[in-house]
Amino acid sequence: MLEKLTIKELSKNQDNYIIPIYQRNYAWGKDEIEQLLSDIKNACTRSSEKNYYIGSLVVSDAQSNNSYEVVDGQQRLTTLKILSLAIENLKVNEDYRFEINLSFEHRATSNDELEGLKNQDNANNPLAKNNISLAYQLIVNYLQSNLLLPEDKDKFFQFLSNKVILFRNKLAKDTDLNHYFEIMNNRGEQLEQSEIIKARLMGLLKSKQEQACFAYIWDCCANMNNYIEHKIKKEDKINIDNINDFCQLSKKFENISETEHNNKKTILDILTGEKDENNEEQAEQTELEKYYSIIDFPNFLMHVLKLFVSETKGKTEEEKNIPLDNTKLINKFDDYFTKNKNDNESKSEDKVKNFIIKLLKYRLLFDSYIIKLENNNARNFVLYSYNNKDEYKNTFENEKEHNNIIMLLSMFDVSFRAKTYKNWLYYTLKYLSFKNKIEAKDYIKFLQHFAYKQYEKIKETNKIEDNFLHQGTNTPHYVFFYLDYLLWQKYQDNKDDNEFHNIKTYLDINNFRFVTSRNSIEHYLPQSKENKLGEKEKQDNLINDFGNLCLIPHNQNASLSNNSIEDKKRKYQHNELQCVSIKQAIMLTEDNWEADEIKNHSKEMIKLINHKPEQLEEYDELITL
Repeated sequence: MLEKLTIKELSKNQDNYIIPIYQRNYAWGKDEIEQLLSDIKNACTRSSEKNYYIGSLVVSDAQSNNSYEVVDGQQRLTTLKILSLAIENLKVNEDYRFEINLSFEHRATSNDELEGLKNQDNANNPLAKNNISLAYQLIVNYLQSNLLLPEDKDKFFQFLSNKVILFRNKLAKDTDLNHYFEIMNNRGEQLEQSEIIKARLMGLLKSKQEQACFAYIWDCCANMNNYIEHKIKKEDKINIDNINDFCQLSKKFENISETEHNNKKTILDILTGEKDENNEEQAEQTELEKYYSIIDFPNFLMHVLKLFVSETKGKTEEEKNIPLDNTKLINKFDDYFTKNKNDNESKSEDKVKNFIIKLLKYRLLFDSYIIKLENNNARNFVLYSYNNKDEYKNTFENEKEHNNIIMLLSMFDVSFRAKTYKNWLYYTLKYLSFKNKIEAKDYIKFLQHFAYKQYEKIKETNKIEDNFLHQGTNTPHYVFFYLDYLLWQKYQDNKDDNEFHNIKTYLDINNFRFVTSRNSIEHYLPQSKENKLGEKEKQDNLINDFGNLCLIPHNQNASLSNNSIEDKKRKYQHNELQCVSIKQAIMLTEDNWEADEIKNHSKEMIKLINHKPEQLEEYDELITL
């Protein structure tokens, strides 16, 4: 059972928390303690009226009433206990005090230490060496150093007591605690925010059948590394065009209702991912899990929420204010589903049903039309659809078009590697949902359109349009990736182009792939040569000119350093280093590399990158950068 509790509510029922002997000693130090306190203080400063979530506490019933063994979250809970003692000893307003009844099983020293702090025996001992006493001193020092004004103290302690939230999850009585703790310790996992959201949204549904349907779809969608079609039982296979009604879905999945509720998932199930032992597909499932998603589930949820709000309400401030950042996951879902005062019970239930439909729809689109990495290989992006024969096949039949789409999508992914703020993915999913039929040629046009829009956005952001490409190491990395795509596309359209005739010495363009390791800007004519340039070359900023720059892996840049042009060419010719940039390969083919060559190369590359592809108004309506 999952409960949302304020810090004050955590302690008001006289619940007793026992740290079992098999758990490690209290180990938090300066970094962890100050991070927790700083996070709470910053949240209070941002908005003292909004709840702030600090994580989860997993407990199991102990022998006596109101006693719980702490299974996970003991470091945080012990810190809160020590914090409560510091607040009491600092004579904070009684309205903001809280008491957490916590003890350690068979650890008399730790219990004595807590008791000593309570009685102020060790409260002011700067020489205390026990971790608990050291933590107490750190907390007191932080509070005294960061809460100087009386009004700051009142605001902070009121926020701490009434707005800081912790989720308490009670495990089922028959849970094997030792096995559970071993899993937690080995995998370092806690109850994820996405599981909290799942529980809260399910709570808005009335019937067990609807809750079971919701949970089934959610769990199928949650494993981003696998194809969802393989997660859904064969008898439950669905068509993306037939998932617009929750009632129909619920009936389709009605066979899972009794199973789901007779075998409710505990946190143990969530962490182990264990399936029913009778599931004969389990072995096959493991074998097929060889693909890796470019985004994790919490961030995917943020995309779907933003898309859902956009579809429901259009381009409103509400949609605009949903960031593609999983750290805002609970707050934004709360804002839309549980804190909307205009929603009655029926409307809230309908919103949850519609959302789970959209989650399933976007997950199906994601699997078929967004790239994955194969075997976690940073060079091998694939674009497969999962067919009814438990096989993977290319999403598009035309190989040239299929490869073009992979190249565009992988260009975006290596340009924006973080799991958060993948705007390109958001607009691509929006496009895919917008189209009744997704055809390769049109998909390519959209991606090319978006790629140029992204380039225009960078120009606009940098303001100085004429010079933003000539900024040396400050030149935006996206420009280099986009240019390499355009060069690759140019080669595909005309493989006899003389421009690509000599680069085979350095790069097989037919096997060119975007790689995530390219993150360092190289000056082909090294910066150490700047003092030997004439006044005009210096005035023209030749060293930092776009023509003299390329994007390569950091380890290559470090090894090249200030090598001469000749030494750099030799290393690539002899395969001491691997060329992974088409622009760089073209630069390497030049016999000389001086002012004229740099300027000519720069002019040609800028002409190519500034060429505007076919722009379609229907795409502009989808994209707001």
